[in-house]
Amino acid sequence: MTLQAVQPWLWLPGVLLIGFVLDDVLTTSLQGGEGRLTAWTHRAAYAPLRLLYRLSGDRRVLDWSGSALVLVSYLMWCLLTWVGWTLIFWSQPDWLLWADSGRAPGLADVAYYTGYTLTTLGYGDLLAQTPAARLFSTLESLNGFFILTFTITFLAPLADLHSHRRALALRVYRWGPGPHALVLRALRQHPDGAGGLLNELEPALIQLETKHHTAMYLHRLHDSHTELDLNYALPALGDALLLLQAVKDPPPPGNLPALYETLSGLNWSYHLVQPRGTQPLPPLSLEPLREAGLDVISDQEFEEVLARESTFRRGLYDMAERAGYDLSEVVHPRPKRHTAA
Repeated sequence: MTLQAVQPWLWLPGVLLIGFVLDDVLTTSLQGGEGRLTAWTHRAAYAPLRLLYRLSGDRRVLDWSGSALVLVSYLMWCLLTWVGWTLIFWSQPDWLLWADSGRAPGLADVAYYTGYTLTTLGYGDLLAQTPAARLFSTLESLNGFFILTFTITFLAPLADLHSHRRALALRVYRWGPGPHALVLRALRQHPDGAGGLLNELEPALIQLETKHHTAMYLHRLHDSHTELDLNYALPALGDALLLLQAVKDPPPPGNLPALYETLSGLNWSYHLVQPRGTQPLPPLSLEPLREAGLDVISDQEFEEVLARESTFRRGLYDMAERAGYDLSEVVHPRPKRHTAA
């Protein structure tokens, strides 16, 4: 079959390609989720960052994950839409002519025309000759404006959610930074005890769980500042919940099960995006709580708790491992060094 025989039918894959992109844009932007094309694109963009991190060992490389996800999504939407419109216009040889010579454009010329029409530049050196060509040129310009608009619709919530992630991480870190400090400060410094602190954290955690269930690309966001990184905060918070279960006096707060389920939900959505970890789980001891004068259960009873909740801990510590942390430092954080200006 010759190219001339196929060319009149190229409008069909062009229309299908444009429709596929539009569906992906709407799914990602309006539904707050991740279309199939976007999910594939995000994986492709994230992999080189992971490779560069493994080669350099510098966690700051992962800070670019958010920018990379937005950029590659927009570029992929534009590129595939551009290809789709090029196929449509090229399938109709009588639609376009060069203004200066009146000759028909080749494939590269058609791609040039659809490229600047998609960006609504309108140079005018190639002219639409038929009513259908003029109509489809207008539709293509609207299509380009549509993609740009909905990219902003995708970008704004992403930036807002990343800000929420960082705010929650900082709040947990300030009360911690490790699980033992988090428990002791919550019990002794919060006006309403540990239950009061958990009540304050619960709405933000539930909101993040909801968003991460639909927009799973959020699990690819990182922050090189430990105190702002949710991948560091959640394992510390999860261990704090287990430690609170071991405290006999005062009794554990009543909202522990709800927060446990929320963290488990974040675990579930995380492992739909990220692989399982390989580092052994760091030991978690009750000794710092005993030394602080708290009445806690026996070590044997706590070991049974840890064994029962090993899957829960494994999921949370996978986040820290994937973000480049030494897992033992989550349990026993090193003091931050402050240098004089």
